[in-house]
Amino acid sequence: MAVSVLVVGGPLPAVALAVMHLGFAGFVTRLRSVAAGAPCGCFGPADAPADRLHVVVNLAAATVAALAAAGRPESLLATLAGQPALGVPYLALVVVAAGSTLLVLTALPELWAAARRPTAP
Repeated sequence: MAVSVLVVGGPLPAVALAVMHLGFAGFVTRLRSVAAGAPCGCFGPADAPADRLHVVVNLAAATVAALAAAGRPESLLATLAGQPALGVPYLALVVVAAGSTLLVLTALPELWAAARRPTAP
């Protein structure tokens, strides 16, 4: 779905992406209510539990996609055509944002778990 948003552009793929993220947020919420600590395995180890952070990130992604759909989203090529320096700084920012999201979903839960572990005397 994200590929169609990048390649085709337009409001329809953006709305579909927003609905997909909302659906996944609902799925993770339901999974957490039925089987607390159930593994998600979406990012990181396969036994990583589905946590609230997954829900928050998916709701944020759905919001961004919905806001994009409300505007006039263009394809990636059309967007890059209007950027300075052939769009290289823009693409770098997109890669940094995607990498940051991956870190939030993988490293942040590990950091929180390590902070909660009792320290040895």
